[in-house]
Amino acid sequence: MKFLVRLICTVFFSVVFLDGISQNWKLDKNKDGIKVYLAENPKSKFKSIKVETTLPGTYDKLIAILTDIDHLKSWVYNTKMSYLIKKLPRMTFTIILKTQSHGLCKTGME
Repeated sequence: MKFLVRLICTVFFSVVFLDGISQNWKLDKNKDGIKVYLAENPKSKFKSIKVETTLPGTYDKLIAILTDIDHLKSWVYNTKMSYLIKKLPRMTFTIILKTQSHGLCKTGME
């Protein structure tokens, strides 16, 4: 069951957040059962990130947590607000996330 949850997480986040970009992943960190991979993203100045871990639980609980858009702020790093705009078929969502940057984003104003 843990393998299934890991597989589903990897597939879900790869499909949702990477938008089909072919990646050449390189392991960056491996600590406490959490593996962090980085890859260059030709469509962005930022690197892509993929995280793998094994969590206890069931598929239904995992999907419930991932699709509870109003409560993403309780577990997505630095998220101050999140809400659902539109839900489409096949686990596709339009959402708004408000995060606090720590000077990592560059604006057009100098």
